[in-house]
Amino acid sequence: MMAFCGKFTPVVNGETKNFSLNFANDLAAQGPIPADTIASITSVTLMDPSGTDTNPAALLIGSAGINLTTWVTQKIGGSSPGFNPATPFYVLTMTVLTTGGQTLILSANIPVAT
Repeated sequence: MMAFCGKFTPVVNGETKNFSLNFANDLAAQGPIPADTIASITSVTLMDPSGTDTNPAALLIGSAGINLTTWVTQKIGGSSPGFNPATPFYVLTMTVLTTGGQTLILSANIPVAT
């Protein structure tokens, strides 16, 4: 089951910024420090559940990166050909493989500013 992390602040068409999700709570813990870390990023997807934007992946800029062993950051922005302020929100989903062999999936909503 995919864990839902909440939502980010609204995005405006043409704006570019980094979005990060923290996998620390899902990593195998040993005391207060995760014993498991992110080994690789399997996928990062951006979806428009309303179907208004026909190519939301066009908003993903470059490759996602691992920060501080528990965070994954993806730059999102620019202008998608199908971007429409009527789109209520995008769903950002990140999938990682850990050094302990777990596959973890987190998602969060990115609202669209109107």
